[in-house]
Amino acid sequence: MRYVDWVKNAEKADVENFYVLNCDQKKKQHLALLNLCFGLVLLAFQLGAGFLNQSSSRTAWIFYPYILAFLPLAYFFFGACHFFFCSPALSQKQYSASLSRCKHSMGALLVLSALQIVLSLLYVFLKRQTLQQALFRELLYLAFLLLQTAITVAYSVFFNKNLINTPV
Repeated sequence: MRYVDWVKNAEKADVENFYVLNCDQKKKQHLALLNLCFGLVLLAFQLGAGFLNQSSSRTAWIFYPYILAFLPLAYFFFGACHFFFCSPALSQKQYSASLSRCKHSMGALLVLSALQIVLSLLYVFLKRQTLQQALFRELLYLAFLLLQTAITVAYSVFFNKNLINTPV
């Protein structure tokens, strides 16, 4: 009996919190573009790390976290595109579909990047005898992952500084 009046309830106006950004529409558009740029740079680093063709990429416990990292990136782009078309005053639904989605997906990407770094270091440690020729690519892969992690942390600083929400 919980969903008996779902049509009537769906037509009711939203009486919920609004999150107001401390900026006007023009600055919000600028922040939304920066949001998208962060995502594009992270995607470029993720793709660049995959194009290195290092020997660890043929190992399942290195390959699967790499592939899984594309999911939070895609989720981030959905939120960033939604945020681009929102006004500076966001309803709870808009906030959870845009900024909250961006924040949580970057957290997931940070966890997956850290996992990739740890697993890559473990791979280099375990295969150090046979990696004489391919060590440069493995270290380059680690550099890509470290830069991706640094950009993700920079995004979180950017997010906390510029996109803090204030419920009204």
